[in-house]
Amino acid sequence: MAVYTDDFNRGDSADLGSPWVERETNAAAIQVNNNRLVTVGTAWGAVFYDNAFTADHYSKIVWKARTNNPVTGPAVRVSGAASTALTFYAAVYNRFDGRVELRKYVAENVTGAGTTLGTFTVTLVDTDVVYIEAVGTTIRVLINDVERISVTDSDIASGQGGFVNVDNGFGGTNDWDDWEAGDIVPPRRGLVSWVELEVPDFVRRGLVSYIEFEVPSVSGGGGGFFWFWHYRQMRRRRKRQ
Repeated sequence: MAVYTDDFNRGDSADLGSPWVERETNAAAIQVNNNRLVTVGTAWGAVFYDNAFTADHYSKIVWKARTNNPVTGPAVRVSGAASTALTFYAAVYNRFDGRVELRKYVAENVTGAGTTLGTFTVTLVDTDVVYIEAVGTTIRVLINDVERISVTDSDIASGQGGFVNVDNGFGGTNDWDDWEAGDIVPPRRGLVSWVELEVPDFVRRGLVSYIEFEVPSVSGGGGGFFWFWHYRQMRRRRKRQ
């Protein structure tokens, strides 16, 4: 399972640098400033990480600060050769309207509004995490690990993890930090084998009749491997008096 991260801890720059690919109306629309990702108002664009992603993946980022109201946030299934023909799903924070919006763009100009698939009223505060994932035709948005929007949509089947600035003309800047994106592998749980053994007295003082373990499963959102072990211990026989 591939996982990609960027903490933006580097020198100030109008672009994010490799391996980011930028599709912007202005080179400074999405930039690095003061060790953060900063989006600039009255500019538009999308960036995506130029590494391999499966069709099912997530993208998330930490909200830090703002000086005004650009509409920005993490995106999945991003593709497009120019800012005038971008495709993606994005969870953008629209501070002007006080909500996070799930938006869809299909070969559209990023200066437009796209299609809003869902909204959640919220005022983000420092360190809030905005997360979006696409698994099959289910697109979900989470804030601080709590699902806030979930829809079914089949218009975009693949692409890469990224970030967008669909400012729509608001001025000012937004600050974000600690971006992460990665593949989502469906959980796989199943019995692999049964083993019967006797544990030495100094370890357990009795019999363990079975040890069961399941195939490791991987969860989204960075996820990890979770091993499940189940023990069944036979009761010790009482000694005859």
